[in-house]
Amino acid sequence: MVNAGGAPEKSLLQSFAKGRGIGDCGTSQTYVWDGSRFRLTEATSMGECRGAWRWIPVWTAQVVE
Repeated sequence: MVNAGGAPEKSLLQSFAKGRGIGDCGTSQTYVWDGSRFRLTEATSMGECRGAWRWIPVWTAQVVE
């Protein structure tokens, strides 16, 4: 399952892809608009479907306004 969404009032773009129905594997990303392009601010991933509900953070960035 792949989903995308956003929050226009916050200039956010989000994506989410589950590896299987119960959601214990997959990836997710959050991007923020900086005035010229979307920048990755957070990414999580769980490559193996093994019952773990907290995916591993693979990228984080602090948004400065």
